[in-house]
Amino acid sequence: MRSSIAVTRRRNIQIAAVPVVRKYRRLRRRRCLRMEYKKLRSLLPGSKQTTPQLNKKVDVVDAAYDYICELQTALLAKFSAKGVPAELVGVLGGDRVTSTSHIQALAVHLIQTGQVGHKPGHQKQQSSKPTLV
Repeated sequence: MRSSIAVTRRRNIQIAAVPVVRKYRRLRRRRCLRMEYKKLRSLLPGSKQTTPQLNKKVDVVDAAYDYICELQTALLAKFSAKGVPAELVGVLGGDRVTSTSHIQALAVHLIQTGQVGHKPGHQKQQSSKPTLV
């Protein structure tokens, strides 16, 4: 008799705990998202000052998108002026970079081959964060 009461009580406690567990999972997820947005905001240029424009999450994502587009345009201009580095010549089938899709193809190739953050003639960095050189 006692064991069935204990089992029933345990089930009731578990049922009552479900909303509490759900609540704390939501809170943890929100905290993690907030930390990731803060990290993204810190990577953007001019983010060292407290800019009111980057208080909203949508504004942070928009600023990150704009910054990526600027970097892509600058890289395209650099490749157009100086050409593709020797180790990347065969990736596109030539040394001509004429569009942002070529830049994307080069970036994908570098990421897939693990060459991100690696300069020729240097040992590969032991870093958890990939960086474009």
